[in-house]
Amino acid sequence: MNWNAILWYVCGVLAGYLLGCCNTAAILAKCRGFDIRQSGSGNAGASNALVTMGKGAAVCSALVDILKAFLPVFLLRHVIAVPDDCAHLSIAVGAAVILGVKDSGGIDIKRATAETLQ
Repeated sequence: MNWNAILWYVCGVLAGYLLGCCNTAAILAKCRGFDIRQSGSGNAGASNALVTMGKGAAVCSALVDILKAFLPVFLLRHVIAVPDDCAHLSIAVGAAVILGVKDSGGIDIKRATAETLQ
């Protein structure tokens, strides 16, 4: 394996991790001026977005979360050709260990859906 391939692997995994760190429901709530983790169930996921912000925010949150899991894994597997385990792990870790946020939302359902689509 050459250094160029290793660099692509690292960049791809890092991009997947950083996308996994973006919590859509928390971002939408922040734009509306409140912290979703302090409202409703206290979970920063699409189901709490439904309760606290309505159907539109919940659908947007769920779709964006599925896409942000699907796209990096698809690109890592099919464009950069990173091994499957590495691609899936980057998204899972990104969604589970969000920078500066204690709760990740419904990561298992969204990640499983995105992986199933591939």
